[in-house]
Amino acid sequence: MVDIATRVWNHKWKIDPIVRSLIDTDFYKLLMCQSIFRNRPDAQVTFSLINRSTHIPLADLIDEGELREQLDHIRSLSLSRGESTWLRGNTFYGKRQMFRSDFMEWFEGLRLPPYHLERKGDQYELTFEGKWHEVMLWEIPALAVLMELRGRAVLDGMEKFELQVLYARAMTRVWEKVEALRDIPDLSIADFGTRRRHSFLWQDWCVQAMNEGLGKAFTGTSNCKIAMKRELEAIGTNAHELPMVYAALAEDDAALFQAPYKVLEDWHEEHEGNLRIILPDTYGSRGFLDNAPDWLAGWTGIRIDSGDPETAANIALDWWKARGEDPKTKRIIFSDGLDVAKIRELHGIFADKANVSFGWGTLLTNDFRGLVPDDALAPFSLVCKAVSANGKPTVKLSDNPNKAMGPEDEIARYKRVFDVGAQDALDVLV
Repeated sequence: MVDIATRVWNHKWKIDPIVRSLIDTDFYKLLMCQSIFRNRPDAQVTFSLINRSTHIPLADLIDEGELREQLDHIRSLSLSRGESTWLRGNTFYGKRQMFRSDFMEWFEGLRLPPYHLERKGDQYELTFEGKWHEVMLWEIPALAVLMELRGRAVLDGMEKFELQVLYARAMTRVWEKVEALRDIPDLSIADFGTRRRHSFLWQDWCVQAMNEGLGKAFTGTSNCKIAMKRELEAIGTNAHELPMVYAALAEDDAALFQAPYKVLEDWHEEHEGNLRIILPDTYGSRGFLDNAPDWLAGWTGIRIDSGDPETAANIALDWWKARGEDPKTKRIIFSDGLDVAKIRELHGIFADKANVSFGWGTLLTNDFRGLVPDDALAPFSLVCKAVSANGKPTVKLSDNPNKAMGPEDEIARYKRVFDVGAQDALDVLV
């Protein structure tokens, strides 16, 4: 077992770069990348870092030179032979050769494109522009770098024994959470914590703790590098990025309205079984489901990622029943702001109504709340989103208006097109 406190204390940059591999990313990014490579190879997209927690002055905490050094290191990475073999030959969701040979040949030759970094006040402006299937692979490593450098800035002033006690307390917290989940019958839970993790070493430790402590209830990790290293299932399907960009590429309101379904038509052609999970909330879950084509009701399940999770799950259950489907054959994946109490609560409400599972993110891999003075390691809300496609702005409405993004006039247009009425605003932790 790695002594993380010692590694932090005796930090050597070449031993512990923040991002160690192009597959130190979430599995869904690679699945989406292949779909985009096939269906939208010429789309030009801009991604941008967005710090929703503006009280965290990232540019004051993180040295620009150190940030550039880490970003430049990521641009030097390419797939190793072992990583390529794993992607080409491993079985994912029961399917061999999930990744096509033409995609793999492209991926094996990939180096990530240039970035633009500029300080704006006490924040950084970090953007990536280029072909969609290339720049999209910056999202997860960019977030990991900013999150970990912020953590390193706090840890830098701590002495060796102070660090050992800190990590001992944090490990105890994780293990107590694992123990608290053990008595939940038929629990199904995975690690979704790459994008806002404390560090790679810490995420790897948390995954090992979950695997040992929960056994078969722990279904895997979204992190491809850790899944390969620990011989675990790589978990993931698709994300809001797809409908956001498809919608921005739509030529008129009618095409805009159909864009979220066009995404899933393309996905339907490529994947089956457990990869057919609907993420309905990009432009409002209720409207999306009410207007969905009948074939979507046959998909495996739904992932709930914003708004009130109980409300969203009940909307899904009612929709399946209205479309003649048995909800007990479907899967509901909860993945927004989860911790032990919420996992227990949601499991208790819905376990006898559908197949329930959980994607546990930031409060698994980055819960250092209250462990250092001024709560300086508390997690915060940092995202890296597609903000334009072929020069047109992207929009996300979400089931929580506090997660909405895009120009105000475009948000108003999207609300009109998708008939999104009043929404309840909820606090955004991460």
